[in-house]
Amino acid sequence: MNKIEVSLYFFSEPEKFSRVYVSVEQNNSVEVLSFNILEECHFYKKFISWFENNISPTLSKYNFVFSGDSEFYFLLYSSLYSRGATVSLIG
Repeated sequence: MNKIEVSLYFFSEPEKFSRVYVSVEQNNSVEVLSFNILEECHFYKKFISWFENNISPTLSKYNFVFSGDSEFYFLLYSSLYSRGATVSLIG
């Protein structure tokens, strides 16, 4: 089964934690969303909840590609992986 690709672009603007741009490619279209990081605490849980509510509750059908300043977001990476999603990093 081919997984749906989700590109995550991490940008730390003036603050250390700012926003993640999310690009979902499916059914020959691309949906672009933005997730604002309001606080560092439990960011990965909040992002997963946001994704499940706004895009899909089934994380295992997605391939998450991390790019940008993503080294801080290891907990998100490992949480998505533990829920069955495919994850990868682009330098």
